Amino acid sequence: MTEKEASTAGSDPRSRLATLRASLIAAARAQTHDVHLSEDVVQIAMLRVYLKFPDIYQMDFKRLVAYSRRVVRNAIVDEYKSSSHRLVIPHEHGDIPSGDSDIGIPGADPGDVLARVKKLISGLPPPQREAVSRLALDGATVEEVATKMLITEETVKKYFKIALKKIEKISSESSAEVSA
Repeated sequence: MTEKEASTAGSDPRSRLATLRASLIAAARAQTHDVHLSEDVVQIAMLRVYLKFPDIYQMDFKRLVAYSRRVVRNAIVDEYKSSSHRLVIPHEHGDIPSGDSDIGIPGADPGDVLARVKKLISGLPPPQREAVSRLALDGATVEEVATKMLITEETVKKYFKIALKKIEKISSESSAEVSA
């Protein structure tokens, strides 16, 4: 929030809210990198702020912006916690019936599939590549990977989630090229 934005907010309620909303949207997009989620959390945050301070038009604008940004940050955390898209961490599987592929794909050569997977993860940044390699290929737990990489468990999960999204994107792009 610049001095110019704060001064242009003025006493007009619509102008104040429009300026506040623009500032909060920018902050939310910087934190989430998702346009739709940003819109949602800003709406939630503005409602929470208004319910907390019904006399919102009387507050000092800089203080209002600072408080609102904190509420946006909390709303983002709440949205991620309540998200139905949970991170899936691979775990040990049970015994595989004889005659079936040990990777769950009938007739697939495990060496060929493993080579393709390694090729996919080779393009990832080193921390993400290490997290995927240790979790998915080596079968390590999140706690073990965090200890070996000297990072928190949450960071390991974040690296893994981002890497999976990148792998899905690369896979879908390559399958689109094949079908075209």
